[in-house]
Amino acid sequence: MSITVIEYGATLISVQVPNGQNETEELIIGFNNLTGYLNPHEPYFGATIGRYANRIANATFSLNGTTYNLTGVIHGGARGFDKHLWNSTQIGDRTIEFHLFSPDGDQGFPGNVHTITTFSLTDDNEIQFTYDASSDKTTPISLTNHGYWNLAGAGSGNIYGHQVQILADIIVVVDKSLIPTGELKPVTGTPYDLKEIQKLGAAMNKTLNAIPSLAFDNAWQFESSNATHRNLTQVVKMVEPKSGRSLEISTTQPCIQFYTGNGLTNKTIMSNGRHTERQGAFAFEPQSLPDAPNHKNFPSPFINPGDEYHQVQAQIQVQD
Repeated sequence: MSITVIEYGATLISVQVPNGQNETEELIIGFNNLTGYLNPHEPYFGATIGRYANRIANATFSLNGTTYNLTGVIHGGARGFDKHLWNSTQIGDRTIEFHLFSPDGDQGFPGNVHTITTFSLTDDNEIQFTYDASSDKTTPISLTNHGYWNLAGAGSGNIYGHQVQILADIIVVVDKSLIPTGELKPVTGTPYDLKEIQKLGAAMNKTLNAIPSLAFDNAWQFESSNATHRNLTQVVKMVEPKSGRSLEISTTQPCIQFYTGNGLTNKTIMSNGRHTERQGAFAFEPQSLPDAPNHKNFPSPFINPGDEYHQVQAQIQVQD
């Protein structure tokens, strides 16, 4: 197994993994040149997302009597962390740190923020993402990786034959614009109850009568408590039966966004020469709850001066 990362966007551009016949395939969407990543319409393939992953309603929030207006509602604004050149430091053969300084007022957010994103590859075929950040002003922080995966091989077709499990009891209710309403609802009896592993295509079909009717582009909360930091715990399992590959995700984050590639088209050529297609890849994004700066009943996404933001996301490939 091997991974490739670049400094632009602290981006994971390749994950090469063998199958049961020892045939190596590309599992994530990526490009073989920088031009693809510079395209403003490219949907965050493999990038580090910040300062704030997911959506913030009306691109605004208030803090201590001050209203902050952002440059966009999603993934950190018009020029989020995914559109910056990070500095890198290699630590040994299998670990690399990416460093980024985000000045006070960047995309409308308060505080001078220093961020370190660390990628490590272990002997157990585990890719570990670690996120560290600090700020000299109180500010919201939510960092994640936005890799798009297909365990049968990137560009091999749709993901309907995968099997999915999300070990979470709470769904973040959203409106038609995918903005949280503030309600945190038990998944029991809804299309979002994925606690038992099940075929992804059938699970996606169950959402057709739900809002929004886009298959999955939703956030699950792992605990109903107000904890912002948790022990590293497995929260997701995805299996692709034909290849024998599975992906497990463990994280310290309180929430995960699951996106089934509903906005992908067949116009994007990947590094392996294949085309993307609608619902041809999935993304799991451990993070703080979306729009948490605007909901006091959500776990707080704010860090104060002197605080250290530290979150871990580990993804593990397991072959039969």
